Amino acid sequence: MPSPKTKQPLFSIVMPVYGVEQYIADSVADILTQTFTDFELIVVDDCSPDRSTAIVEDLAACDDRVSIIHHDCNFGVSQARNTGIQHARGPWILFLDPDDRYDSNMFELVYAAIEETPADLIIYGHTQEYYDPTNKHLYDNVVELDAGHFNKGPELAREALELERQTHLGYPWNKVYRMDIIRNAQLAFEDDVPLIEDILFNIAYLKHCESVTTISARPYHYAKRLKSNLTNEFVPNYFDMHKRRIKELRDFVDEQGALDEEARSILGALYARFILSSIEQNTNPKARMTIAQQKAWLERLFDDDLFVELVPHARALDSRVLELCLQILNSHNIPALLAIGNAIHLVRYHGRTFYAKVKSGR
Repeated sequence: MPSPKTKQPLFSIVMPVYGVEQYIADSVADILTQTFTDFELIVVDDCSPDRSTAIVEDLAACDDRVSIIHHDCNFGVSQARNTGIQHARGPWILFLDPDDRYDSNMFELVYAAIEETPADLIIYGHTQEYYDPTNKHLYDNVVELDAGHFNKGPELAREALELERQTHLGYPWNKVYRMDIIRNAQLAFEDDVPLIEDILFNIAYLKHCESVTTISARPYHYAKRLKSNLTNEFVPNYFDMHKRRIKELRDFVDEQGALDEEARSILGALYARFILSSIEQNTNPKARMTIAQQKAWLERLFDDDLFVELVPHARALDSRVLELCLQILNSHNIPALLAIGNAIHLVRYHGRTFYAKVKSGR
């Protein structure tokens, strides 16, 4: 049940915590020193094995805006966020990660946007900050937004596609949600769908939005830490999950009356990128797929309804590499696709920084 505090805050900040003792002090300090102070911070200890929670307790000892909820066992980030939703008291909610950083005026910027142009969802830009396995800073990738206001229907659908194309749509931490929509629609983060739990939540939320406001500022600093060991990065059912991601987005666009040629070209390019990543995943030893099985997988792919509907319409825009890959996909050239999968796999394992730069558009 929600904490019995007297004054309702404007913002409820939910922060799932697990194994982040190296970073959490800075993250929490960034929140507690915000220039806009009307908020509560709900830290959900997901049975963290380190000192993360103790660090928060020390920082928040004299700040009654902070509460800590303890899980008896590790349920994962989705359930931790759902626990935060259950305890949130404010009319607006943010889901912030405990190993990222935030500008001191982030809440103030959001408040100004809410006051100036009321909407059901606020989205702000961010900076991706890349670190090597020793936590040495490598480079930054700025992900900006144009300021705008988008109403339900084709306008919102087109903006959702553009947000996904620019990697803004899938994150929960660059958004501010209305609690009444989440509760009235009984929305929750799904379990057992790694990589897509956030975008599924966001698409479900968008279905209940009358309007969305985007802010040009980028007060969020998203830490992308490159792992030295990629053996644990194999994800079972990778393709099935991302096919669902594209299907859910396609259906939302269709429901909003905007599934035209331009929408299919964007969706097709997005789907093609995930297909290429799936081909690379199939080369991972953990997939236990023979060459014959990989070929059979591609044969089935070419008959996939979503592939047939979207990929032939895909346009690469400013990526020559994707343009070439689209040509190969649409020609059903299986040997070339297998070679591409192996090449991507080789670069990921032996050129980790280069691979990250390519993905971020550098």
